[in-house]
Amino acid sequence: MTTPEDRVKQVLSSEADQLVPPPDLARTAIRRGRRVRRLRVVSGVAVIAAAVVAAIVVPTASLSRSEEPQPAGVISDGGLVTVNNLWLQEPDTSREEATRWLDQLRTGEAPKVPTVQSGSLVDGSRSVRFPLVKPQSAHSFGRVDGGWVVALQDRFDEQGPITYGELTPTGTLQSLATGHGLGATLSPDRTQLAYAVRDRTGKLEVIVREVATRMIRAKVTVPDKRADLDLIAGWNLSGIWLNGSTGALLWAPGSALVPVPAADVRVVAPQSSLVQTHEDPQCARLASWDKRLVPRIQYCGFAGSLAVSPDAKTVVVGQIAFGLYEPRTQRLDLPTGLSIRSVAWEDETRILFAVQRADDGVTVVRCDTTTGSCERAPAGPDVTLPRN
Repeated sequence: MTTPEDRVKQVLSSEADQLVPPPDLARTAIRRGRRVRRLRVVSGVAVIAAAVVAAIVVPTASLSRSEEPQPAGVISDGGLVTVNNLWLQEPDTSREEATRWLDQLRTGEAPKVPTVQSGSLVDGSRSVRFPLVKPQSAHSFGRVDGGWVVALQDRFDEQGPITYGELTPTGTLQSLATGHGLGATLSPDRTQLAYAVRDRTGKLEVIVREVATRMIRAKVTVPDKRADLDLIAGWNLSGIWLNGSTGALLWAPGSALVPVPAADVRVVAPQSSLVQTHEDPQCARLASWDKRLVPRIQYCGFAGSLAVSPDAKTVVVGQIAFGLYEPRTQRLDLPTGLSIRSVAWEDETRILFAVQRADDGVTVVRCDTTTGSCERAPAGPDVTLPRN
């Protein structure tokens, strides 16, 4: 007689047989680096370290022993859904072996997002030189009407001020503001910039400035002198999300700050109300805002950053692409042991990984989340991907 426990084991074995990757595929987990300065070009690496071989989806409350676990989880109105991942304990590929794999990848098109390469902003066929007067680190926030919003900081003064500006196609940098390393973000419609400043008394303000007119449209004082470098967590349809020292805050410009009982919030898709939180160190959770933070789905056995597509329909968890609203699972063809510097979405289905090489250069890899296929996206060895 087959017991419920035996049945669960059978389902697990079946799913594992279907999803076990060939030896050249990877186990994946992007290592969190919450307190790392975001502007820094090289502030640490995220390490691909695990591969999903099976996923069970259950409502968080309980699993009825008569129910069969499903291979992928989707957001529904039935409460928090949990995807529990089983990980293969395989040795990591060395960085040298990973570099050889990168060099053997077929070459596709150049990245279709604005990148920073060798002191220039490169966007498709356009290459615009930064008007730098001293060695500076540069980062792109992406396209806006009339150019690109960028951030510049003295390369030898990581504690120094950050200049935010609009780089025009002619190479002129029109200053927007000066911030103090507490983060910055564009509005979902990419017309406004939110950034933080702190005066000598420790007073902390978040300011919203319109990109086109340079005018301040709103500002708010944050009653938290201990907020760290990860203060501004992003801007989505719900408002601007902030990480305070005792919890999160939500600010819709023109309104009051709203305390939110959540830890380590990060905006994952500006055109949605979804945010990522880490209530459990072993789980990465997505929640939505509806007058309160509503937990929707979490991925356990993975404590890194989730990459959610611009349309908020796909989430990449390490090496696996899951459908958020339909049961869809696709493994990306990536080897083990990759060090990921940054990630950016080109569109709703294609994601870019800036992968560190053995020689400390960077190769950009493009993966299609519908097929799992990956290719090299040619770019300079010092390329950085956009933040938003």
